[in-house]
Amino acid sequence: MLQPEQDITFISEYKFGKSSEFSIITFAKDLDGNFLGYKRLVEGKYNVNGSSLLLFKAKSFEAKEDQLLEALDELKKLNINDYPSGTFEMEFNEKFDLMTLKRNCPDNALCIKSPELERLPVFVF
Repeated sequence: MLQPEQDITFISEYKFGKSSEFSIITFAKDLDGNFLGYKRLVEGKYNVNGSSLLLFKAKSFEAKEDQLLEALDELKKLNINDYPSGTFEMEFNEKFDLMTLKRNCPDNALCIKSPELERLPVFVF
């Protein structure tokens, strides 16, 4: 259970597979870097066209507001919601190790900051 005075960091990992499937896993760590639990899982399909990234056919699984879960499988047993489709423009830095996803924000709308994704070396066999 999350405590109001607890200092934690939420981290979202974006994973894009070769089979056009993606996942966004959000979890929490304390200030010492210790894993505290999972908060949210989004799974769906993606398509890249030039510099545009489309996320679609996605489902979202989320723990209760004050809850963190120890295993991703526990999240999949919870309430499932449709995750809205979205198109982002991708921008890379010179080293191609940081990608910023830019979403169009309509005039007079309150939009969150575009996510910046740092590429980490991951080997999947």
